[in-house]
Amino acid sequence: MGSNVEGGNVNQPGSQQQCQSAHGSTFSGQYCQVFRQQETVRYFVGICVPDSCKEEDVEMLVLYGRLQIGQTSLIPPFPSILVNQTAQALLMTHCLSNTVSPDAFEVTCLFVCSVMVAIPLAATLLTAIIRWKKNREVSPSLESSSIYTGLNLYGTLKSNGSSGSERNGGSLEEKDSTSHKPLCFPRSCVNRGLEALSLQNTSQGVLSTSSSIPGGGYSSLNGIRVLSLFWIMCGHSNPVFYNKKHWEKEVQSNPLYVIAGPGPGFLAVDTFLVLGGLLSARSLLNSINRADGKLSISMVASYLFNRIKRIQPLHLFILCFSTGLNSLEQRCVCGCGRRPDADDHCFWCHHDCAPAAARLPDNFRWQAALGWFCCLSLLAVVVGLAYVLKEEPTSLSLPHAFYQGLHRTLWALAVTWIIVACEEGYGGFIKSFLSLGFWLPLSNISFACYLSHPIVIVIYIGLQETPIHYTDLNFMYIFLGHLVLTLVLSYVLTVLIEKTYLLKYSRT
Repeated sequence: MGSNVEGGNVNQPGSQQQCQSAHGSTFSGQYCQVFRQQETVRYFVGICVPDSCKEEDVEMLVLYGRLQIGQTSLIPPFPSILVNQTAQALLMTHCLSNTVSPDAFEVTCLFVCSVMVAIPLAATLLTAIIRWKKNREVSPSLESSSIYTGLNLYGTLKSNGSSGSERNGGSLEEKDSTSHKPLCFPRSCVNRGLEALSLQNTSQGVLSTSSSIPGGGYSSLNGIRVLSLFWIMCGHSNPVFYNKKHWEKEVQSNPLYVIAGPGPGFLAVDTFLVLGGLLSARSLLNSINRADGKLSISMVASYLFNRIKRIQPLHLFILCFSTGLNSLEQRCVCGCGRRPDADDHCFWCHHDCAPAAARLPDNFRWQAALGWFCCLSLLAVVVGLAYVLKEEPTSLSLPHAFYQGLHRTLWALAVTWIIVACEEGYGGFIKSFLSLGFWLPLSNISFACYLSHPIVIVIYIGLQETPIHYTDLNFMYIFLGHLVLTLVLSYVLTVLIEKTYLLKYSRT
């Protein structure tokens, strides 16, 4: 029996590592989990059996009560002080294999990931070699120019009235024109293609704190995007606590825990969707404006192709890597972490021009103040009602129905007002805070963060053999650890995968 059973620590995982390290003359230890139910309590017990045993054999041993030492059962029921009945029901048995055996699909996924990583790395190496050769070709010409000039300084006239630099410069130009052959078109295309795929090109501007868009674009979106991302990551950074009931009670009763898992963290995903819809619509409108207001099939096809090129390479890499990782990592002993919906992506892009927007007259500033008051009040009501209506109703509930039907739309409207007010000059210090240059590099890697942070969290949870005790300090350390690892991984994925397959060449 583990500690703090009343607080929710009902599982008895044992030690997976100790079990799998046991070796006999003809067998090795195999770790299995027996999932059982006693009244309304569901739990699992970790046991160690020889690796020759199959899951069906373990189930038979459990059903016939053969898993015991002497007269003591290895899977005893809960004591009567915790539950009224002693009858146990067997739900399932799951044994973890000691060897890694990926199937053909998982091998294919890992191969796709390897190819997607190998292409930019090879392009980076070839680009470095090409630039090194060009530098070697340029340096001898500089030395020869100094030899030809001799002691003739710039502006010194010769007997024919021409300067030495002009004469020598003309001779060098003639030599250059005769000695260097122009590059053929295919070779120049190959060089540009390699540079577009290389890290020398894709790493430019990712960590810059100044926007490359004239006027800064919608700069307030950077802060909103990053803060929403942190909220999502915080909601997912919930390890398996052995005092689960205490944790849920604290989080669900205290609005200060709004960023934690059981809180209304789904609102952060709704904010991402608002930003995605806004910037996708902006991109489409810019495409229509460039086509003189004409909506054609070719323009729509080009827009969709750019969207696919922007989103899908990194998405494909994360899906393949997650699938291949399933065969390489040990299954979670404590339980599975929650993953965000894979279809919730942050669609965002940058364009040189933005559609014109009408500004509010200065004498309407009181209307902007009223708008801010209504916006902040609406946000507080949506978050507060999430705690008031947290209990699942036993019968038809009109407040629950209204909240579930309207709260996402109202939240989206409030976020939209914040964006409009900030971009139209009525944001004040909120606009200044959301537009800080600090947010821009984090915003540049936010899409990779959104897709990759579940992998970091699931790997961490999968490596935990026992639950941990919940405290605010433990939770903060776990979140900050996930955040730092995700930011580092996301920067690598951004320059290695996301920006690489945009196939955009920028001259240095």
